[in-house]
Amino acid sequence: MQSFGFPGFDSYSHQGFRETHSQGFTDQSFFEPAPLLEQPGQSYAENLELPLEHLEDCPLARIERYIANWMAEESLSQATSDHPSQSSSSLIAQASSSQAVRNARVYQIMLVAHELVLEGRKATQRDIWYRLQHTTMFGSSTDVNNAIRDAANALELAREDLNIICSSRGALAGQLLLQSGPQHAWIDCTSQTYAIPGDCSALSSFSFQTTACCIVIVEKDAIFQRLAEDHFFDMVPSILLTAKGMPDMATRAAAHAICSAFPHLPVVSIVDWNPSGATIAGVYKWGCNHNHLHGARFALPHLQWFGLRSSMLEYAPEDSFLPMSSRDLALVRNLRLGQMQHEPSWLDELDMMESSGVKAEIEALYSVTGLQGFSVMLADCLLSFLAYDAL
Repeated sequence: MQSFGFPGFDSYSHQGFRETHSQGFTDQSFFEPAPLLEQPGQSYAENLELPLEHLEDCPLARIERYIANWMAEESLSQATSDHPSQSSSSLIAQASSSQAVRNARVYQIMLVAHELVLEGRKATQRDIWYRLQHTTMFGSSTDVNNAIRDAANALELAREDLNIICSSRGALAGQLLLQSGPQHAWIDCTSQTYAIPGDCSALSSFSFQTTACCIVIVEKDAIFQRLAEDHFFDMVPSILLTAKGMPDMATRAAAHAICSAFPHLPVVSIVDWNPSGATIAGVYKWGCNHNHLHGARFALPHLQWFGLRSSMLEYAPEDSFLPMSSRDLALVRNLRLGQMQHEPSWLDELDMMESSGVKAEIEALYSVTGLQGFSVMLADCLLSFLAYDAL
């Protein structure tokens, strides 16, 4: 099993590890109980009474092997050093390479994950940041999030296998009935916006019903709220979804679950007419590059870039546009080298931005339609788009 540059964890087994090293973070009220485990102290595999070979490869066993290996390697390093360190913090102070810092951060995340899985509890990434921000090795929430990603990659697991869940920003509205579990009431998303849960694994118990003819993914919360308030989903029977910007894992998981439940429905995106908007549409379509193991896990390969398109801005006044920045131009070049090179119509939009030297946000349509006509225009354009696509 590959360890991706971190201390190896597949060759070392530490008997009695659980009894010796299960006391790391003791404030259990800080973490949310995980309903999947019937008894604290059991791993998922143990709770399900799986065969021994499965127990040896369950998340808890992988975490324990990693921690045991890390400790063994550090003990060896200290034994050969004239100035052995006494703690992870002193290791950071003496570290001369960024890899050493990265490894120590991952080790701390492994300790947190070990407690979570062992005790049958869950925590969000934000919870963990608040817990670790007083330490010297984590300078920002980004450091924590990167270490969580590295830990999951090192173990070849998804972060929810470590009982670490996302702080979701996502929301749903439109022609969708959803039930979060067999004993739960059905929720009508035409009458209320539904906040997407941060626990990706919880979506496996969801059930969906719809009369929609398409799924619309919206970049911005303000546009999502505008469309929901105008009952856009009645003009074009549709399911609306937003992550309020760059999609988090939980929102991507929800989009994937809905698209999988209704594979016959076309999926379209409404994003800014700029390189960042194209990037966001691309993350939904192909996944993210920074997670090489699970980046494409919730990809939506059939997603189409419906808007904003240059053709929709034909009558927009000049002051509706913004100049392309050097960052925008660099992003265009990078996008052309990725998956987008296989989407001619997407490349056409990037070429138009680059050649014109301008970009526009979705709100630029207000200058053409006014506030009242915004949703009507988008609905007309979407109906034409879907009709053309069906030919």
